[in-house]
Amino acid sequence: MGNYWCCILVYVTTCPKFFVHLFYKEEKIITYKQIAIAALKFSILQVAPGKNVDFDPDTALSFEGDSGPYLQYSVARAHSVLHKADEKGITLSVTGSENELNFEISNLEKMLYRFPEIVARAGEEYAPQILTTYLTELAGTFNSWYGANVIVSNEVQAPYRVALTKAFTHVMTNGLHILAIPVPERM
Repeated sequence: MGNYWCCILVYVTTCPKFFVHLFYKEEKIITYKQIAIAALKFSILQVAPGKNVDFDPDTALSFEGDSGPYLQYSVARAHSVLHKADEKGITLSVTGSENELNFEISNLEKMLYRFPEIVARAGEEYAPQILTTYLTELAGTFNSWYGANVIVSNEVQAPYRVALTKAFTHVMTNGLHILAIPVPERM
C-alpha cells in the first residue's frame, strides 16, 4: 500500500496538468496530497468488497468522470461560485413566489434529496461503492446544472441558485468525509 501512495504522490507533483492555480508552496503540497489520497481511496472504495481492485493512476487522477479528484474538483468549483456570490453580496434564499423563481424541481434537487437514503443503504449493506456511485452521479448532475444556469447574477433566481450550490457543497463534503476523502477548498 505504501508504494501506491509514493507512486501517486510523485505522479501528481510532477504532472504539469495539475498546476491549475499557483498556490503557495505549502498549499500546493497539501492539495497534491489530498488529490493523491482521494485518487487512491476512491479507486478502492468504488469496487465492491471481495472484488479485485484494478488501479490505474491515469484514471484515478482524472478530473473527469469516475474519480476522487473529479469529486474534489466539483466541490472546489462550487466553493468558487459561493465565494463570487459572497463578493457580489448575494445572500442565500429559498423563499419567493413560484412565479418569481420559475419553480421546477431540478435533477440536482432530486439528487440532493436522496443523500440520507443512500448513506443509510450503503451503511446497512456495508457497501461504500453505493455512496461513491451516488457522489459521482451527483457531481455530474451539479456540473450539468452549473453549465446550464447562471448562478451568480442579478436575476431573481440567483439567491435560490446560490442556496442550491451551498446545499451541493454540504452534501458532497459530508459524503466525501464519510469515505474519509479530504475536500480542498480550491484546486
